[in-house]
Amino acid sequence: MTDHFSFDFTSTVLLGSTTSDLRFAVTNVYGPSDHSFTDLFLVELVTVAGSISDLWILIGDFKLTRARSDKNTLTFNSNLATRFNHTIDALQVIELPLLYWLFTWTNKRATPTLARLDRAFINIAFSDAFPGTTLTSGNRPTSDHTTLLASIQTNIPKPKSFRLERSWLLDPSYLPSVTPAWQSIPRLGDKAQVLVAQVKVKAGLFLQVNVACGINVHNACTCFSANEQPTGSSGALLQKAKHCRLRNPHYRWF
Repeated sequence: MTDHFSFDFTSTVLLGSTTSDLRFAVTNVYGPSDHSFTDLFLVELVTVAGSISDLWILIGDFKLTRARSDKNTLTFNSNLATRFNHTIDALQVIELPLLYWLFTWTNKRATPTLARLDRAFINIAFSDAFPGTTLTSGNRPTSDHTTLLASIQTNIPKPKSFRLERSWLLDPSYLPSVTPAWQSIPRLGDKAQVLVAQVKVKAGLFLQVNVACGINVHNACTCFSANEQPTGSSGALLQKAKHCRLRNPHYRWF
């Protein structure tokens, strides 16, 4: 922790890494239950934002809703919600979606009132540095509020995309292998759907046959000698193909 400061409704700590120049601020929020102080609370949020030039996350109980869907009852103060939303726009922050829960507070009555009062926001710099950040909730054994847990991550899930390798085009068996599968798709209906189906068939053909079984690898890659046959396990073939990709300029991704 490099610094900290507090006001009436917020407490902020500035954290710095000991191994890099990374710095970010964490602001804990506890908004006023008496809405006659709401304007002071919103002004304070703007003041805090003006004091922070680093990555920023603010999290806590704001005691405010943003939309009618934030409550399970018909009572909704649109005036307060509008002022809250305008302040969020002025702060230039992004709300983290809460996973698995719609509401974070309950009055615990037989017919309960439920509301989304607890939230987390990050600024754009924080989103760029930690794009994998998520917000989840914990148990509430005694409190009428659900605990929030912000998980700060940099990893981005990558889809399993099919990519055509240029080396395949050097193999004489490429077109004879692909053409029957490509033409097996009925050319009826939407052209885009037909194209997608053809690409999927082609991807399955190469991923399941050509790569896994080692077919075409020795022809497409100069790492194999002219008389060498691709024998052995598929894992060994793929490992050799990996080295080929590093050494052969023709063996690379489109």
